[in-house]
Amino acid sequence: MAAEADDEVIALLHHEQTELAATQQALERIESGDYGQCTECGDPIGLARLEVLPEAHVCVGCQDMLEHRKGR
Repeated sequence: MAAEADDEVIALLHHEQTELAATQQALERIESGDYGQCTECGDPIGLARLEVLPEAHVCVGCQDMLEHRKGR
């Protein structure tokens, strides 16, 4: 049981680190004036997407393409 709890804590920490990194990258894009622009194609990221996922760095179309490449 202790090992399972440790695994859960490690998974939670990894998730939190990933979220923090995404937030920091979004702040950098705000500072550079690139926030809201897709880092893949350069098109604007839709407002609805940014409202739900403010740290988004790709538009919906590019997100779909990236997920398809990964075999999701």
